[in-house]
Amino acid sequence: MQELFEAHGVKPRQARTITENIIMAEMRGVPSHGCSRIFTHYLTMIKNQVFSLESKPVRKRITPFLTVYDGNNGFGHVSSYMAMRDSIRLSEKRGFTVVSVVNSTHFGIAS
Repeated sequence: MQELFEAHGVKPRQARTITENIIMAEMRGVPSHGCSRIFTHYLTMIKNQVFSLESKPVRKRITPFLTVYDGNNGFGHVSSYMAMRDSIRLSEKRGFTVVSVVNSTHFGIAS
């Protein structure tokens, strides 16, 4: 599955994150956001240039406890995963954090 996304221009690291999210949807019993979406949604969106394949999420620290990620119209899977990892890391240091993602696209199972 990862190779399929890469064949359509998705960067390997992003393709891996997307693939892991799709597999997780299947494993959690949410097939509506799993493998059935690859051809009917994701590859169609790539073909129609809905997703920006060149974008990278950008972190904007607002306060020590608040971070906003700008997804730059990339895959929601990627920007949300980065935000989640950052939130966990910061929460371990500070006790809690608030992380938000803006300007992003569909995020699979979390939508």
